[in-house]
Amino acid sequence: MSSTKTRRFTLGDSVAPASPSVLESILFFLAYWGPPRLRSRDVMASLYLQVDWAVAVNALVWFGVFLWVFNEFNAYALVERRIPRAPASVVAAVLLGFVLMSSAVVSVSPLLTLYKGIQLGLTVLFGFFWVLRFGVSDVLRRLTRCACFVSISLLVAGFALPGVVWIGPRLMGGTVGNSGAVSALLLVALLAGASLDGKTKNQAAFAAGAILLALSQTRTAYVAVVLGVIVAAAAGPRGVGARRVAVLASAVVPLVLLTEVWRGIASYIIRDSASLSTMSDRVPLWRTLFAQALANSPVLGMGFYASRSLTLAYNPGIGTAHSAYVEVAIGAGVLGVLALSLTIVLVARSLARHRMLADTHSTHRNATVAAALTATCLVLGLTSEEMVTGGPTSLTFFAMCAVAADLVIAASKDADYGRA
Repeated sequence: MSSTKTRRFTLGDSVAPASPSVLESILFFLAYWGPPRLRSRDVMASLYLQVDWAVAVNALVWFGVFLWVFNEFNAYALVERRIPRAPASVVAAVLLGFVLMSSAVVSVSPLLTLYKGIQLGLTVLFGFFWVLRFGVSDVLRRLTRCACFVSISLLVAGFALPGVVWIGPRLMGGTVGNSGAVSALLLVALLAGASLDGKTKNQAAFAAGAILLALSQTRTAYVAVVLGVIVAAAAGPRGVGARRVAVLASAVVPLVLLTEVWRGIASYIIRDSASLSTMSDRVPLWRTLFAQALANSPVLGMGFYASRSLTLAYNPGIGTAHSAYVEVAIGAGVLGVLALSLTIVLVARSLARHRMLADTHSTHRNATVAAALTATCLVLGLTSEEMVTGGPTSLTFFAMCAVAADLVIAASKDADYGRA
């Protein structure tokens, strides 16, 4: 499936990137979306390794990702006889995958833990080789297009499949997708400078994302968008949409606060003020899970993605830890926390270095999009495990491991060339 065009062996190389084939583009989209499950089942089914058509399709997609990654590695190792050099952030993310896989030895469902750990490792390598082969601009544009398509699909499903995507008054997405997360990623990408090749398309995508975000009533997604806009406005070049939104908000918000309109807006956004202190019962759940993990296996954890036996004991309606950070902490213990923390620090360090090296560099807009998306993913991970278990947030975040490194290496080379 790979192009025969000259390959880059190091991120930041000046070799012109290739273009993905149609099959590769489809594979990227399927890895991004999940794909959707379109069904509900017993939350313990995965723990007991019960396979249905949705599980089979998911496994088939990730087997396709494995074949693609293996094909890319094979092309470098056997054909080119050179191994591409991975940056520290990618190495740290792959290490995280190995740590999650190693927690299978203490998991109540070793095969499930192993599968999810392998999936995370494949996500990292898929993002790395994609950036290496096709470049930063392609991956950022493709992530934006995927978020746009999924957002529109969720809005259409709101009319065509209301029983699937609506939960009470909220269009949450259900088994089709995470409405709050996808709409937040789309809006932040567009406001940070990503483009869908046309002003009209950008405006239509922005409208779709804004409507979906409003209908989802996902508080974490609102916070993620605000932080993403702040990061883009602070780090972005002149003319970036986030700056215009920040200026507009600074003028409009004070006026709204002087009226009674803000009470209605706040009521709609907050939904249930009584649930804020416990983050919709997540805080007591996390305390329970941490107490169990610390008492039983603080170093290796209790098995990644196998916490549902504990969450169900706390609340029969909860199947996961509802936080990427908590899922890693209780699933893979101290080692998992260290690996994830190292990954985040290295990505943030690369983006910060790029900011210092290349304020007016040609990659500045891409770096702004990458920084804003990274911040958005980190916030979304607070109340959803999807950042580390596959899907839009996961592929976006782990692709940034390679994107951030590529940007800073390219800027460093240009800076060295300028001083020479």
